[in-house]
Amino acid sequence: MNLPRWVLHAACIALLSGGAAGVQAHQLKAALTTIALNPRTETVEIIHRFYLHDAEHAVEQLGGMRGDIVRDAALQEAFARYVFRQFRLADATGADLPLDLVGAEVDGDFLWVYEELPATRWSAAALIGHGSLQELWPEQENRVNVRGDAGVRTLILRAGDRMQPLPATHALADAQED
Repeated sequence: MNLPRWVLHAACIALLSGGAAGVQAHQLKAALTTIALNPRTETVEIIHRFYLHDAEHAVEQLGGMRGDIVRDAALQEAFARYVFRQFRLADATGADLPLDLVGAEVDGDFLWVYEELPATRWSAAALIGHGSLQELWPEQENRVNVRGDAGVRTLILRAGDRMQPLPATHALADAQED
């Protein structure tokens, strides 16, 4: 079957464009955090999602640890502890709220870090800070989605941002709702 030359060129360009888009998409320095209520456990779940590649580089550059973060639980834990130190919820006076580091896991292209706060403490939350990876990559954006009964509110934290006011959400919505 002989295809016109322009069809072959168009197919090659489409394939190359798709490949380049995939490479560029990874160059985006961003993390996503979701905050939502888990009524079953009576906790506020704080779930951070980082690109695996970025987490692996961060552990190496910040902690001097090398290895395969997919298979090495110690590297995953080191990154989780780093995120735990970089993420803050505080009351209106700036006093930190008591977050608990639950753990971390790898799933696909992402490393997930889990924290929680007793649900009874959420009403005091007024400020948020999330500086993860920003000392490595000044262009790093950390997006925080807060799921409340008024819908999802998003806050974007960039390098140099101080503690920011939490977006108004009223009561938190259940983590299981979609």
